[in-house]
Amino acid sequence: SEAAVLGKGSNGTVVYRGMHSQWGLVAVKVVDAQRVPQYRTDREQTLLILKLADESGIGSDNVIKYRCRVDDEEGGRLMLGMELCECSLHQLITDRKLRPTPQQQHRVACELCEALSFLHSHQIVHRDVRPRNILFKTNDFDGTVKLTDFGLSKEIATDDADQGFSTTTVQTGGEEIAS
Repeated sequence: SEAAVLGKGSNGTVVYRGMHSQWGLVAVKVVDAQRVPQYRTDREQTLLILKLADESGIGSDNVIKYRCRVDDEEGGRLMLGMELCECSLHQLITDRKLRPTPQQQHRVACELCEALSFLHSHQIVHRDVRPRNILFKTNDFDGTVKLTDFGLSKEIATDDADQGFSTTTVQTGGEEIAS
């Protein structure tokens, strides 16, 4: 039902509120396997379900916990079960027109930095940090921040000196600016 829809993404991806026998209330990301490249869904499963599911440490509480994967081959869908959150930063600011207090802004920024630091310590680069991918456990700015959607993320090899990072140098009137 529409009441169970938590959000919609690209390529027909929809996230629903659901119930899991082991974890209780969960979010269920339903991916149209015909429209979303297999490597993107495999990346989410490999990095989050297999690699980070049992990791702990500073920032681990700020990365969404993925619980399970179910392939519905008949329906051409993939379902990823994950920790349930109530809203995104985008929904709070754009849809509800709410504004965080300076204290809330500080806490959200700190928790987001902790999430990114945690990922980086595990050689994972998110590559899609934006308001729609910053979730809250509650329906307001006071809930725990959770970073989600790892379809564009990348695991980097620590022994590889060339990580595909590049800069462009622009020279303007004697100054060099790296972008």
